[in-house]
Amino acid sequence: MFINRSAAYMGLFGVSNSGARIETLGVINANISGTSPSGVLTGDNLGAVVACYTTGKAQASSNVGGLLGTNLGTVSASYSAAYVNGTGLISATVGGLVSFQQSGSISNSYSTGRVAKTSHAGSLGGLIRERRRFNQRN
Repeated sequence: MFINRSAAYMGLFGVSNSGARIETLGVINANISGTSPSGVLTGDNLGAVVACYTTGKAQASSNVGGLLGTNLGTVSASYSAAYVNGTGLISATVGGLVSFQQSGSISNSYSTGRVAKTSHAGSLGGLIRERRRFNQRN
């Protein structure tokens, strides 16, 4: 899968809304390029992601993750082996699995891909770059 657009919410699914369920899906050798938020599977998740995985590459100016750009839903039994790169010159926020976790939960999930950014500003996280109110297990 190849997506190269100067737009937000890049991924196989731009946004998965509340009530959506993405289950048992693998995205192999993806090449995603967008703006904030972007991820290989979804740019923004408000639903449930279960037993999914991604490989390949995701890059965006900010809020870029190997699986999800931002997550307000649930993620379980999922992983990313994607290379994730933040390209923002002012602030790049990059997470191996999820860049920004505002609420919801993540359980039994992991990331093994390389995480990088091209600017000195911003932050990196191997699993989650930034989290607010949420539950994390395993």
